[in-house]
Order: sequence, then structure tokens, then C-alpha cells
Amino acid sequence: MGWETKGLDDFQKRVLEFVNNNWPEEKQNELMKLGKMYQREVKDIMNDENIIDTGRLINSITNNRVDKNTIEVGTNVDYALDVEEGHVQHKRFVPTSALKNGSGKKWKQLSINTTFESKINNYTYMNETQQLPVTDKRVKGFMLKEKFIPGKHMFKRGWIRFKPKAEQELKRWTDEMFKRICG
Repeated sequence: MGWETKGLDDFQKRVLEFVNNNWPEEKQNELMKLGKMYQREVKDIMNDENIIDTGRLINSITNNRVDKNTIEVGTNVDYALDVEEGHVQHKRFVPTSALKNGSGKKWKQLSINTTFESKINNYTYMNETQQLPVTDKRVKGFMLKEKFIPGKHMFKRGWIRFKPKAEQELKRWTDEMFKRICG
């Protein structure tokens, strides 16, 4: 047993049309405000959990108006989906030059088990393994292991944090609009 409300979808469409016709600027401002609120939640998660290496990803998160009823919050950084959802890190050699050119400051804190040759005399060399800082000139790079890197889910979790705030903000805004209509 259930009940059905007829005409609610039509009523919502007419209210949206009324707002679009009478207060388009206020609606756009409200949409942008909501987009910025969601953007802030995502960036707060990234800052709180230090999901930042070079700053490229967090600085690329924007909100844009798609059409008169839609604001999009996202990024155009190619590796964003890997950070959000997780990814497989394949086994491969990473030279230190790649770290220097493409990474943030954290790479300088790495220590690597490095095997290198030490000259004992004119005829004898010794292979030696030591834990060396990655900045040591004897370190040529390191081998990544094959493993799954879990996602950070900052957009998903940002949405969960944003949703109750958005509902509260939309209630405030619609109350204001109904006061204008009725009063």
C-alpha cells in the first residue's frame, strides 16, 4: 500500500521557471555559492589529510557554471581520478631525476637501500649496500613495487560533508524567495 502525490514534479518545474524568469541573477549567485561551498569541503579534506604533493591537484579544483541550472566542481588534472578512486602502481624504476623534476618536497626525505661499488685499491672493488638519502649523488633511483594505492575519496567525502550544509543553505534561500513571492 502506498500513496502518490500528483503534480509535484510540475509544481517544482513551475517554481524553477518562476525563479529563472524573476530572479535569474540571485539564482546564479546561489548556485555559485553552493559550488564554492562544495569546492571548499573538498579542499579542506585535502589540506586536513595532507593530500598535497606539488599543489597542482588542489590548485586545479574549480567550480564552473555548466548551464543556468548546473554548477560543476572538478579538476582537469589527468591523475585526479587515480587519487580519488585509487590505482595500481606498477613495478618500475624511477630515476632520481624524475623526482627532482616532477615531485614536491617530500621526495627529499626518502632514504633508499642502495648498492654501489667502492674502490678499495687499484684492483679491488667492493659492493656495498647502505641506506642513503635520495639526495646522495650515488643514488640513481629506486624500484617501485607492484601494489594498489588506495583512493583518497576527497570528492566523495566532500560531498557527504557538503550535503547537509547545502540543504540548510537551500532552505534559507528558498524561504527568502517565498517571502519575496508572498510578501
